[in-house]
Amino acid sequence: MKLFLSFIFLISLIFAETINVGSKNIPYNNFGVVNDKTASQNNTTVFDNKNISEPIEAKQNIFLSYEKTPSNIVVNQQFSIKVKAIVATQNFDEIKNKIIPQKNLKVLNLDENWTKKDDYTYYKTFYFRAKKNNAVFPQIFLELYKNHKLIASQKFPEVQLNIITLHADKYFSNVVANSIDIIKVKTTKFDEENLMVVLELVAKNANLKDFKLSWVVRDGIDSFIDNFPMSKIYYYAIVPKYTNKFVFTYFNIQQNKFIKKSINLTVDDEEISTQSDLNPQDSSFNLFKNIAYGLLAIILLLIFFKRRRIIYLLFFTILIILFFSNINPLKNISISKNSKIYILPTKNSTIFYITPNKIRVQKLNKRENYIKIILPNKKIGWVKDKNVINN
Repeated sequence: MKLFLSFIFLISLIFAETINVGSKNIPYNNFGVVNDKTASQNNTTVFDNKNISEPIEAKQNIFLSYEKTPSNIVVNQQFSIKVKAIVATQNFDEIKNKIIPQKNLKVLNLDENWTKKDDYTYYKTFYFRAKKNNAVFPQIFLELYKNHKLIASQKFPEVQLNIITLHADKYFSNVVANSIDIIKVKTTKFDEENLMVVLELVAKNANLKDFKLSWVVRDGIDSFIDNFPMSKIYYYAIVPKYTNKFVFTYFNIQQNKFIKKSINLTVDDEEISTQSDLNPQDSSFNLFKNIAYGLLAIILLLIFFKRRRIIYLLFFTILIILFFSNINPLKNISISKNSKIYILPTKNSTIFYITPNKIRVQKLNKRENYIKIILPNKKIGWVKDKNVINN
């Protein structure tokens, strides 16, 4: 019996020694997490297994979430996503974003800073535009820097986008917006068969730069000003001369429907108008000038007959010249060969004609470095004053 018990005791000692030797290669930390080189880590979590005698702590410092994501998006819609970041450390100097673009989705506010709510919470609203219905959400990382060195980084969760393609008629302008306002309208004769309509449009949260209509003869954007979320364009269109209404539609995001805009066209007679911008000029001032010139001329003529002094006749002649110049402001000028004729007097305006040689034109008006002219073919445009030949 004693021999049997001794045998059992010896076996137990050997087994216990085996367990002790095997456990030396499997250190554990305070949390019961194995500190092995093959253990899973992410880019903001660091484990240190150089000294297994010290407690090891997980260093997850960045927690990202979305406040709200859109359920449905329309092609060309500019939409926003508000994100929240909890940064469980203050040991950094700067927060930055790293964005890896994906197809057909544009980030509109790359440079906007994060808003700090408290010591650990930050908010930022990203604005995007979906160019096509197969757009893919970009990869976005939040990065922490200290002394200009990256110390931590965390990727935002992916967002699945449900993008809808609109089916619209010929009047659709390709614009998706919260609102569009028509600020100014000007309609003039372009040539014998067509009119030119110029619109100043202001929109909120819109892809206004994509404004284009299929039913017009020709159109384009001469000027674009972006002050996100507001934007403004000067748009021109060449339309048949029988057009009485200018019609376009846009898709209103807030109302979730197409909004129709219809403008009654009134043609300005450029041959008697000296307008310098999109607002029709008030002709009352010119009328008062003509009346003043006429009255002064009559008074001077009466004084001349009474006093017979040549000075009164000289002033009378000057006033008569001013009177007739004001009635008929048109003047013939010459412009040089290869002069570019623009739709509007703006830097990036469309060139619709280049003179093959020196030609005579009628001058309508001047605006800064541009002169409004009537070409021999009766088309109206703008030419730079450097192209005018002094006779």
